Amino acid sequence: MKKLFLPVIILALVLITVGCGSKPSIVGSWENKEDAVVITFDKNGTGYTKIENNYYDSFIYTYKDGILKIKYQTIMEAELSYKCEITEDTLEINIDNKKVIYKRIKD
Repeated sequence: MKKLFLPVIILALVLITVGCGSKPSIVGSWENKEDAVVITFDKNGTGYTKIENNYYDSFIYTYKDGILKIKYQTIMEAELSYKCEITEDTLEINIDNKKVIYKRIKD
């Protein structure tokens, strides 16, 4: 019985760790079909926006504790902050008390 106890504990810890998992990443491309907008977040903290499949603007960003901060680099030259929530395939951004939904574009 003692020989079985340690492997069971180790397996339980592994399953708990995998089950908790990490939070879904913002890295990747997200599309809002209603507004024809695609936002791409790169691993290095940069990204860009396309509207109706035309390049719009590049930005730098941070995402921490449900807050997305975007600083546009060219056209707008503004720094904006949004509350947002990410699930595996959905990015929900709260813009002016309105929830805007983006779906992850899968490769």
